[in-house]
Amino acid sequence: MENDQRKNIRPSIKKISSDSCSAEENFQNQTLRPILKLQNDLLIVRFHEQISNLKIDWKKQPQEEKKVIIDQLFKHNLQFKTSLTYLIAGQFTPTEFQFFFQYSKGLSKRICHMAKERIVSQVC
Repeated sequence: MENDQRKNIRPSIKKISSDSCSAEENFQNQTLRPILKLQNDLLIVRFHEQISNLKIDWKKQPQEEKKVIIDQLFKHNLQFKTSLTYLIAGQFTPTEFQFFFQYSKGLSKRICHMAKERIVSQVC
């Protein structure tokens, strides 16, 4: 897919001023946030798949326990976090992918944090 096509399919979001932002913050606001919104349904599907693989009866869990389960999943399950990170990274342009690898540690944390917030807001 061409670079412009990748960017054109991303939903528009309210832009945050990037005047005083670091390069990583600007990347988060201009690239990650729209891609996370675009991939939202897949994030939720991946989460439910993981819960099912862990044999957790999600519907029977109390509200507070659901949040604990999500916290534990994001703290201890590297495979799950990696799958979410690359679910998002798969939508990058080649230039964005190069930037991601340059700052992969910090950007991976940002992706997981934002994905966790989206999941919590929709499944809890």
